[in-house]
Amino acid sequence: MRKQRGQSAVEFALVAPMIFLMVFGAVYGGIMFLQFMDCSNAARTIAREVAVTSSTPTAGDKSPREKLFESYNNKKELGAVGLYNIERYVYLLDEAGERITAPSEDTSGDSSESTPGDSSESTPGDSSESTPENSSESTPGDSSEDTSGASSGGTSEGNWEQKHPPIYDRNAKQVEVLFLFDHGQEFLFGFPPRYFAASYRMALEDN
Repeated sequence: MRKQRGQSAVEFALVAPMIFLMVFGAVYGGIMFLQFMDCSNAARTIAREVAVTSSTPTAGDKSPREKLFESYNNKKELGAVGLYNIERYVYLLDEAGERITAPSEDTSGDSSESTPGDSSESTPGDSSESTPENSSESTPGDSSEDTSGASSGGTSEGNWEQKHPPIYDRNAKQVEVLFLFDHGQEFLFGFPPRYFAASYRMALEDN
């Protein structure tokens, strides 16, 4: 009987870590999926709100759309869920579907992280590996109609959004709302990804 009990204890000690890991992974994955869906719905709601808000400036003041745009971008840090920090970005897009951003905040001189337009490898739209705009994993669509979708992988630059803050432009044609999940460092074996995002695009109404 003692030998059998000892054998059972050894077998449990070998199997238990795998069982606990699977249970923890399932629970954590479920929590992240629910948060991802919440962010996807929030991106759709914010995009629609910005799209239908008036772009006509009042006397001596900014337009309601510009005020709304700035209010959302003034608070990018939304807290953490599990191992990821969540940041929100609201971009306006030009006729070509490119994000309208301020010059890069990076001053290191690295061409791979330079201001859009300085390098053929870092200009948005020129490379499917260096920018979020042309990546099928980081943008929901290219049309001017309402499009939705979410990315599941990180971009090659990773923190592109953090280095290219959005700016307001009255001539913009679309709005894109992006929720960026950022872990801060690479995981072992590259999974799960360091970055992934939920985003939504919508055409702006002329009002």
